[in-house]
Amino acid sequence: LRGLMLHNGPMWLTLTPIAEPWLYNDLFLSKDNDVQCYTGSMEDALVENGGHLTREAMESFVSKLTEEEKEARVYGRFKHLIGRVYSSFDEKIHVVEKFFIPKDWPVYCGIDPHTRKPNAAVWVAVSPEESLYVVNEVYWKAGIEAFGKLVKEISDQYTTVKTLIDTSSETPDWNRRETARTMLAKIGLKTTLARKKNQKEASRLMIQQALEGRGDTGDQTPRLFVFDACKRTRFEFMNYVYDDYRDPESRGVKEEPKKINDDILDGLAYLIVEHPRYSTPKPIEGLFHG
Repeated sequence: LRGLMLHNGPMWLTLTPIAEPWLYNDLFLSKDNDVQCYTGSMEDALVENGGHLTREAMESFVSKLTEEEKEARVYGRFKHLIGRVYSSFDEKIHVVEKFFIPKDWPVYCGIDPHTRKPNAAVWVAVSPEESLYVVNEVYWKAGIEAFGKLVKEISDQYTTVKTLIDTSSETPDWNRRETARTMLAKIGLKTTLARKKNQKEASRLMIQQALEGRGDTGDQTPRLFVFDACKRTRFEFMNYVYDDYRDPESRGVKEEPKKINDDILDGLAYLIVEHPRYSTPKPIEGLFHG
């Protein structure tokens, strides 16, 4: 863009959409009238369609591609959308219009504090049918006290029954020798440390199952939904992707996602491994618990 300033010239990008989510978010989904995107299939370049490729040459090349590579290299579809950790998340299915949360619905809050990145918090409400709704979020680069006050203000709007926080909150602040957790406690925001040990894969599986409608219910009805106003949550669901080696054929496939676009989803993971329920059995009076 800097090189185009003198004459305000146009910029053309020709590419195969392999692994850059920003191209999809900033360009392909752009509502700017000055940004125009076109996709094309390799078949558009065949001789019989007015191009220069023979079908034999195309099929020879395509036969060497994986199914995932075909999406990007043959059809021009964004590969990062195919390599998403939560590939079953569909905005048409899982995003719902915001509605009032009744006081009898328990709400769980998950917090992922940071020093250099924005702090993240997410709230999940549980319906009487045991459906989970992401009803609110905070993604804000601010001091821990200011962030905590906002989190407490939002939590007080609901029947918040539990607030989980990342274990990094136990690391002392270099300047004040206090932890994020103790600073939050001082402003009245009590938290419980999230269970993270050996829970990463389990939490991802549980979120995937809740999106697909498997797991506890055993049917194909989704259990996890996101309010349309929770834009950061929606963004992360679409852009949280698996990491890949540059040469997967020789080095294999990585099983771990990239550590990016996951701050809200980390909070959601803390909550879902707690098996949030609409109600819990009350203890029988007179029964001794030792």
